[in-house]
Amino acid sequence: MSSVVLGIDIGTTSVKVCLIDADTREELSSESKDTQSNIPPSGESAPGAHEQNVRKIVSTLYNCLLWLPKEYLRQVKRIGICGQMHGLVLWRHPAWTDKFELVNENISNLITWQDTRCDHHYLARLPLPDSHLKAYTGYGINTLLWLLDHQPDAVTGYTHAATIQDFIVAMLCDLQAPVMSNQNAASWGYFNCKLNAWNEQILRAHNPQFPLHLLPDIKPSGTIVGKLTYDWLGIAKDTPITVALGDLQCSVLATLQHNTDAIINISTSAQIAFIDENFVPKDHYVDETNSFILQDETNRKDHTIQTANTGLITKELPEHDENLGMKDTISGQTSKSTEESTVVGSTRIETQNMQETLLETPPHSVRQTDKTSQETKRSCDEQNQIETPSQRNRIDNGQIRDRLQNLEINDDVVGLDPTINTLGRLGEDNIGYDEVDPILPTKHTTSVASTNQSTRFDNPQSCRSKLRKGIKLCCSCSGSCSAAEVSPPSQQDHIEHFPYFNGNYIAVGASMNGGNCLATVVCTLQAWFKEFGFNVPQNQIWSKLINAVDDPEGHIARNESDLKFLPTLLGDRHVIEESASILNITPGNLAISKMFIALCKGIIDNLHSIMSRERLHTARIDRIIGIGSCLTRNHILQHYVNQVFGLRLIIDRHQRTIRDASYGAAISTI
Repeated sequence: MSSVVLGIDIGTTSVKVCLIDADTREELSSESKDTQSNIPPSGESAPGAHEQNVRKIVSTLYNCLLWLPKEYLRQVKRIGICGQMHGLVLWRHPAWTDKFELVNENISNLITWQDTRCDHHYLARLPLPDSHLKAYTGYGINTLLWLLDHQPDAVTGYTHAATIQDFIVAMLCDLQAPVMSNQNAASWGYFNCKLNAWNEQILRAHNPQFPLHLLPDIKPSGTIVGKLTYDWLGIAKDTPITVALGDLQCSVLATLQHNTDAIINISTSAQIAFIDENFVPKDHYVDETNSFILQDETNRKDHTIQTANTGLITKELPEHDENLGMKDTISGQTSKSTEESTVVGSTRIETQNMQETLLETPPHSVRQTDKTSQETKRSCDEQNQIETPSQRNRIDNGQIRDRLQNLEINDDVVGLDPTINTLGRLGEDNIGYDEVDPILPTKHTTSVASTNQSTRFDNPQSCRSKLRKGIKLCCSCSGSCSAAEVSPPSQQDHIEHFPYFNGNYIAVGASMNGGNCLATVVCTLQAWFKEFGFNVPQNQIWSKLINAVDDPEGHIARNESDLKFLPTLLGDRHVIEESASILNITPGNLAISKMFIALCKGIIDNLHSIMSRERLHTARIDRIIGIGSCLTRNHILQHYVNQVFGLRLIIDRHQRTIRDASYGAAISTI
C-alpha cells in the first residue's frame, strides 16, 4: 500500500468518513455518526428556519476519525471533503484557534438547504439570475438576501461565508478566505456556470449594500487549495486538501459505473440523477412564457395572470385531456432469481449482496413559485365567499411544517437497531396482516406534477370527479374551493443540471419528500399509540409496516388499493406551499398497510412526475442504481421504482462496487 486517501462527507444528519487505498481504490475502513445538530425553532426563529450547530458537526467529524485505525490515518497522503449543498455559514476571524478549536462566538449557525424562510412572496421579488439554474429557498445567496432584508444584524460583522464543507476546508488549511468549487457555487444560486462567475452586478443592482466580499473565490474541482496546518488525530501536518465538493456529485461519482446508469437516492429526501454529456449551459435561465395561465372549464378561454417578471401574456391552450399523464406500465424483462439478484414484479432487481449506502443528499432540482398561487387562492375564496381550512389553520400548519423541517432521519427513525446498523433482524417475527379482498393489479398512473399553469373550474362536482380520478388539486386553494386542477407541466422545468466533473453536468430531479415522509408517519403512529397508553418502539412499527411478511410481493398485491397519497409534507421547492393529501378514501381501504403502501407509491410517483421514465429512455438510461437507507431497506419502495420507471433496478447491499459520498470525495482526489 503506497498511500491512503481520506474522504469526508458532511451530510444533513450525519458525518461519514472513509479511508481508501490510493492504488487499488479499495475501501480500508469507514465510520458514520449522527450529528444531532438541528437547532429546535424558538419564539425568535424566523418562520421556516432550519439551522444546525456548527460545533456539533465538527465534533461529530472528530468522533468519526477517532474510530478509524491509527495505522491507516498515519498513512493518509491526501484529503477530499464534500457535504450538504446550498447551506450557508458565516464567520469572522479568529473562527478557530490552534489545533482546530472553534471560536463559537465568531461563527454563525449553519442555515441548511431545508430552510424555507424565503417564501414564494419573497422569491417573486428577487431578480432572475444570470444562470441556467434558478435559485430557490434554502439556497445560500437567497438566504443571504433574506437576512440582509429582514435580519441585517445577522450578517453585520461577518467577513466570510461558504457552505459547511468549505468552512471545514478553510479551518483545516487555516485559510484567511474560503474558496469554493463550481459545484457548491452553483448550489448557492446566482452563479453563471458558463462564465464561472457570481452574478455580482445583478446582486448589487437588487441591493446596493450586498456584501460582495462574502462571495468565495472559485476553484476547479480537484484543485489542492491548502495543506493541513497541524497534525490532526494521527494525520500528518502538510497533508494536501482539495477544494470541497457537493455530496450529490460525490454520491454519483461513487455509485454510477456507466454513463447509461441513473441513480435513485431515497434517504431524508429523494433524488434521481444521471450524467448528461450533451448538456451545455446557457447564460440565462430561459422561461418561455414566465406566466401563469388559468383556463375556464366552460368556455376554455385563457386568463393570464401578470407575473413579477413579465407583462400580460395571453395564448391559446389546447383542449383539456382528462387522461393526460395516464400511461400503462412498460414491463421490463423477466429474469429468474439467483443468489445475486431478486425478482420484483416483472423486472429484475440485482442485489449484488452489497452494503447499501446512507446518503443525505439534499434535493437539487426544484422550481420557484411566485404570487400566482395566492392570487388564485383569493380568486377562489372570493367566488365561494367562505373562509378556507387553510386560512383557519394557517398557524397550526406553519407550526407543523417547522416541526417536520427539523425531523432528523437517523438510525432510530428509519427503523434501525443502532447497535447493528441493519434492518436484517426486522421482520423475523413474521407478523402478517388480516386477509382482505384481492385487489386486481393496478395500472401505473403517471403522476400529474404541480405547475405554475393552473386551470380553474366553476363546477365543484367536476373538481370532485377529478379527485376520484386521482388528479391533484391546486395547492393554493387547499381543496377548499373545490375548483382547481393542476395542469401537467413540462418536466424539463423540474429537471436541473448541476456541474459534475471534467466539464460534464448531471441532470437532477429532486424532491424534498422522501424518507422524512415515512418517518413522519411512523412518529405519528407512535404518538397515537401513546395517547392510548401503549408505548410502542419505532423499530416495531417499522417492522410491521415493511418487513412483517415472508412474501413481499404477495403482501403488496393484497394491500394495494385505489388510495392516492400525495406525499408533499414539506412542499417542494417548485410548489413551496403545497401540503400532503390522501384521495379516494373509502371504508374498505383505511387499513394502515394500505395507507403505507399508498404512501410509498406516492413518493415514487412524485419523483417520477419530476423526471419521467420517458426522459430516462431519451437519455438512453438502461438501469437504475438504488441507494439511500429508505430505499435499500424498503421492498415496497423498490417494487414501485421497478413498476413506475420500468428499468432494471440494482440494490447494493454489501458494498462491492457502489459506495457513498465520502468514498466519492476520496477518489475525486486521485
